[in-house]
Amino acid sequence: MDMFCALPQRRALGYTKSAEYTLKRGVTMTCEELMRDVRKGTAHSIYVLHGEDAAEVRRSGQQLAGLLVSEEQAAAGQMLKVSGKWDMEEFRFWLQEIPFLGGQKWLWWHGCPWLGEAGAEEIAAAAEMVAPWPEYAGLLLTATKLDKRTRFYKALVQAGGVEAACAMLRPWEAEAWFAQYLQKAGRTLERDASAWLASLFSSSQQLAPGWLEQEAEKVLLYTQGRKRISLTDVQTMLAATPEASSFALLDAIAAGQCARALSLLEEACRSSNGAFMLIPLLARQLRLQLQSLEVQGGKQELAKELKVHPYVAEKLLRQRGDVSPGLLRYLLQELARLEGGIKSGTRLLQGELEKLVILWCEKGRQKK
Repeated sequence: MDMFCALPQRRALGYTKSAEYTLKRGVTMTCEELMRDVRKGTAHSIYVLHGEDAAEVRRSGQQLAGLLVSEEQAAAGQMLKVSGKWDMEEFRFWLQEIPFLGGQKWLWWHGCPWLGEAGAEEIAAAAEMVAPWPEYAGLLLTATKLDKRTRFYKALVQAGGVEAACAMLRPWEAEAWFAQYLQKAGRTLERDASAWLASLFSSSQQLAPGWLEQEAEKVLLYTQGRKRISLTDVQTMLAATPEASSFALLDAIAAGQCARALSLLEEACRSSNGAFMLIPLLARQLRLQLQSLEVQGGKQELAKELKVHPYVAEKLLRQRGDVSPGLLRYLLQELARLEGGIKSGTRLLQGELEKLVILWCEKGRQKK
């Protein structure tokens, strides 16, 4: 059993029981909707949070755990946190043990295999234990895999649990989300700052709300006392992110500044996973550049066809420059090969990335 480290908890809320969003009624909320309901005082005894991004699922679980149990309650042992496979008998013992001081105890189980990964017999046995669910216990399950056909899931349905999907945001959704988050704090993004963020977010296929919230909080802290947030503000606060690194690297490549591009690449590769995070971001930009070749017209037509901000479309046209489609495809294939090698355990050599950057900067004058 892998015990979680201690997490900061928020104040306890005054709850009212409600079946408005039970699984029985087939309702799936987003994690943001669920958090909003819990803050308003709507509480349940069973929560299931799931999504494709493991970091976002865990972050959402941490946030919900902090809303459900106060720091004082957590210190008193009212929140048990476990991860991965857990012995069924230990779970049974925890479930049957009534809190000595009364009240409700909680279990946060991250990566619970009974949501789909365990064998059918084990899942069936687990389902027998949770029906009926005791009033003195609360269960928070977080996982990247959820099979709604299992008996365990159906038992949670019958017990009136709540399911929430930790959904990721598309780039254009992330831009609006970020601006709205700042507006709620009484701040406004200047136009060039908003355009820069739109271009920055376009380097990712999807973004986690938790990451956006973290970066927005940094910007708010940096700009305390000011109502308007400038381009310099957001660039200063987000400069160290992999997205910003790929953004700056592509600008240097488009300008033919090979020395600067190599310097930016070296800086990105200094962190343990910097190159691994940079490769898919660069690959996405290459795919967008290839798609842009098929669009007739200027930046407005390109923005409409690719569903990107006009500023992003303008950057794409500038970054693409006179690079041939053949070179773009070759670079994309090589990035895919490097990423596949990393995932299979092959060590990434920075020199291989440097060769691709040099070739890219030279805009095809060096032939494959």
